[in-house]
Amino acid sequence: AIHSHLNCLGLSCDDIGTASGIVQYPACSDNFDIVGYAPVNPKSTNVVARLDLDAVAINQMIQLEKYDIATNIYLEGHNYYDYDKEDIGFVSLRDMTQSATIGYNSFPQYELYSSYFREKGIGNDPSPGEFAHQIFMDATSPDGRFATATTEERRSVVEITLASFVSYFSALEALYYASFVCPTNKDSATAAYDGGVAFLVGSVEGTERGGNSEQEGRFFYNVAKLACIYFDTCVEGNDAEINHMMLEKLTVGQVALKSSNCDGVSEAIDSFAALTVVPLMQSLLSFADVIDNEPDGYAASMAIAPVIYDVDDHFADKIVSDMAYDITSPDKKIEVYNAIETILSDEDFEDIACNVISSLCDEGESGGFDIPAEDPTPIRPEELTPISGGLYVATSYTGDKSAIALDVKEIEERLQVKDVDRAKFIYEEGMNSKIYDDNGMPTSEERSIQDFSLKSGRVMLRDPTYNLFVTGLSDEYKEFLGRPVEDYADSYVSNLLYSASPIAGDAMVAINIWMEVTHSLHSAYEACKSSVLSEDRSIVGRKLVEPRVAARFIDEAAAYWIGDGQATGSSSRGHLLYALTEIISEEYGEDSSSQSTINTRIIDLLQQAKNHIAISRSCTTSTDSHLKLRSIIDEIVPLMAVPLLRALLHAMKQDDAEKVKLYAIAVLPLFAKCNPSTYSELKNDLIDNTLLSTEKNYVYSRIISLYDCLGLECDLIGKSIGEDFAYECEDGSNMKSLAGYRYAAEEDVVSSAAKIDIEIRLLEIYMNNGLEHFPDDVESLFGLAYEQYRFGNGSLHGEGSLSRLAKDVRRDIVPSFPQFRRYFKSDENYADKLIVDAFEEGGIFNKATADYRKRVILFTSKYMVTHMAILQKLYSAVKYCQDGDVVEGVTNLDIAAAYYTGSFEGTEDGGTFDGSLNFFLARRMCIYFDTCSQSNNALINERMISLFYSAQGELDTKACVPLERTVKQIDNALLVPLIQGTLFACWQNSYYFNNKILIPSTKEFLPEGYVLAQSILPIIANVDIDAANEIKSVMVDDFLSPTRTGSNHAVVFAAFKRALAKMDGVDCKQIGSIGGQGFCPGDADPTSSSTRLALSSIAILMAVVGLPLIMF
Repeated sequence: AIHSHLNCLGLSCDDIGTASGIVQYPACSDNFDIVGYAPVNPKSTNVVARLDLDAVAINQMIQLEKYDIATNIYLEGHNYYDYDKEDIGFVSLRDMTQSATIGYNSFPQYELYSSYFREKGIGNDPSPGEFAHQIFMDATSPDGRFATATTEERRSVVEITLASFVSYFSALEALYYASFVCPTNKDSATAAYDGGVAFLVGSVEGTERGGNSEQEGRFFYNVAKLACIYFDTCVEGNDAEINHMMLEKLTVGQVALKSSNCDGVSEAIDSFAALTVVPLMQSLLSFADVIDNEPDGYAASMAIAPVIYDVDDHFADKIVSDMAYDITSPDKKIEVYNAIETILSDEDFEDIACNVISSLCDEGESGGFDIPAEDPTPIRPEELTPISGGLYVATSYTGDKSAIALDVKEIEERLQVKDVDRAKFIYEEGMNSKIYDDNGMPTSEERSIQDFSLKSGRVMLRDPTYNLFVTGLSDEYKEFLGRPVEDYADSYVSNLLYSASPIAGDAMVAINIWMEVTHSLHSAYEACKSSVLSEDRSIVGRKLVEPRVAARFIDEAAAYWIGDGQATGSSSRGHLLYALTEIISEEYGEDSSSQSTINTRIIDLLQQAKNHIAISRSCTTSTDSHLKLRSIIDEIVPLMAVPLLRALLHAMKQDDAEKVKLYAIAVLPLFAKCNPSTYSELKNDLIDNTLLSTEKNYVYSRIISLYDCLGLECDLIGKSIGEDFAYECEDGSNMKSLAGYRYAAEEDVVSSAAKIDIEIRLLEIYMNNGLEHFPDDVESLFGLAYEQYRFGNGSLHGEGSLSRLAKDVRRDIVPSFPQFRRYFKSDENYADKLIVDAFEEGGIFNKATADYRKRVILFTSKYMVTHMAILQKLYSAVKYCQDGDVVEGVTNLDIAAAYYTGSFEGTEDGGTFDGSLNFFLARRMCIYFDTCSQSNNALINERMISLFYSAQGELDTKACVPLERTVKQIDNALLVPLIQGTLFACWQNSYYFNNKILIPSTKEFLPEGYVLAQSILPIIANVDIDAANEIKSVMVDDFLSPTRTGSNHAVVFAAFKRALAKMDGVDCKQIGSIGGQGFCPGDADPTSSSTRLALSSIAILMAVVGLPLIMF
């Protein structure tokens, strides 16, 4: 084997010699053949053949991105030294593109190609050599026609060009020159003829017939070898049959030359030249199979375009157009096959059998190329699929999904030339993303981007992210842009297409496809959780092995995020969300030469998700292993929002109203679970209306205020280059304030706990969507809410979920907890049972409406669960103080404050009107009970904040006894809004049943009263069992059949008045009065006529002037 490569190094056996005493190795014998062809002048011919080593070196240098070195080798030459012409010295590949070596161009192919290039106006010097030179220089230059090409694309186009132009024409030139001088100078003819073979094959292929099967050559001979593998036309040794045929003709010509038969030489060369069209055909065909055009495909088309043009100019022009770099043509494969068939029918090529080109042809038939309508090969679901050259390697087949990128690319190109009809057709019908049947065979259908939206109401029904968008974009008519909100993506994109907007393609990526990525992620979780896919969760057209279903959905998410045609870290080579992320990252100052931080993190998390699925055997190793996958997905989705937020802020900076609306629709609905008024304001400014430039800074501040709700930070979003917003981004969580209470514990701990109201808001969103948007699937959406209740989103500072909070075993530390356990008949999980029964229609709820069940679930979560959770943290703070652990004491105290206020109240003193927990309840009740302060906050809230500060100071000084007294005061103060809420619900229900005919808009609060009463009844029962029973009989027992409620509010009021007098630490004056009724001894009797008149008059007055009584 070593002997066979000596010639490549310019050595012979004599140069090496033989070591004495060594007999076990075969004797060295010089072999100067070129793939079995024996040159007459072997040594000089093999020197010429070494020119291909320059091509090898160039290939290696381009792979290393050493373009300057590659160019130097091309221009100067490093391996072929012309000893016969000392004035020339090293001969380079660049020399071979000119007429400097032999200087002969009077042969048919040169004239044909030069004429074609001249007619098409290609290059200043219309010749094949100059065309090849320009291709090479563009491929190794940062500014040429391939400026956006990847390193691999540059390497490949150089390889094709050197083989199909430089090697090819150098060989033809030498051979035809040999024929030309044959009659007058046999020696020169022989040298030229052998040199032609050397230029055709090179040295890397070796000496044996068929070439080197372990190494790829870099000259024309290798074009056919590569093609034979692709087209299944290889013969022994993986060589191409056409190569054997060409060498046979060249050998015939050599024999003729040796005998001075110059006519035979000419005939053999013409026959050989006709055969050389076959590798060029095969090369073109192989690139026509690739949907996304790359530079090498363009070079391959130009290598044969003049031949096709000579036969049929229409086909030639169409092929060159279809194969142009960075263009996608759905019909090019058919065009190329038709062109090849036309060539084979021409008399100049009629002796070429079609089956030499491809195994698709009928055996031995000339012409008659069979054009397959579709590749019948089925997909293999378990097939490894590198996406965009290995940017992400899917462990299942995802080529059909990643091909959706080619639809986007084609749509954008159609819109650029105002071909709206074609763009609309591709959007609606699809073009490149094939759908496969149950056996993995391609169907006649394609997946379309429009389908992602139109099918969303069915397949995304249980997707948390999709539900946020339905809620966030819905108007009062449950519509978006005049159509059902469930189809929001198609409504917006179709409007853009109708108006021929150039940003329609951007909208498809940011809205339709972005949501499809989240759908794949949520589907992975559903599959992992249940291990059995429902009908709506199946992968279209595949038989699946269950344990691998979840992993396939992760692969699909990656396919839709990255897409075909994407280069790592490239903002110019790609069409989907990965590319969008790279583009906008550069606007935010990230290095354009490397992959963006966000893409790196997302791909890493996708791999983490896949690894977890594999390790947990598709979430079957434990009952909660699916929760780890859920946490990874919950981390991915906010990261996916970052490029959209960046694009929105960048569009605001640019005053680009169209893109502001696009990216607002694409990302703002994620904040629908956050502060309600802030989201509503942003929706009004950026989605429903056009942003005014004078409002930008304010809008920017509102967007920033919601970052923490998604777990995002200012540093992660960053600041775009040249950003001129006056408002400086500052994370809300860094302010360490809850409705004005300055907490001392760690920011992330308290911020996480405060997001308990977001957890409850999600329950509300899912259940409301079932009631309002998907009435036929109410229970499915209740099921999604139930899952949220059980598992949560990782907030609540380690508690995990509302369910865990409701069943916390540490509640025994609360002095009043035994009273609750006793009242609820030893059921210490009383709140959880209430919620679970409401979800599952158990117990009393088997007759309740879905709306009643929803309201019970929400009120129990807001007030009953949080009440005991606050107390547990408060009394734990006392215990930690007694144990000397001040840090944990402060942490528990501040978490209690977080559970009391929630995150919606914001950071400012007094909070907002967006809250939903006890702080908000107190603030709303103070309006009706005349217990508001001058700053319009509830007096009890101000007392609570003051008590929290006292407790903070007592912890700081380790004054544990005073701390215990303060905590007891907070405990008592917590009862005030609960009592007020119960009384108000009873008061409102009484009004409702007495006036619903007179005033139809009157609301009832039966479910709310049912929950609020039970949140306080254990305390009342502990001091006055009769009062508790009276309240229960009205507020609880008559929950679903309120026949007596309308006349019994007085019973409830009187019972509370008696009980309050017996409740130590609860000041009846803090309760206030409602409808003229107070609850302290000596206040007016609730049965008096003056009280009834006041109640009726206030209610009717408020209804007449249009003031809302309350929205709990």
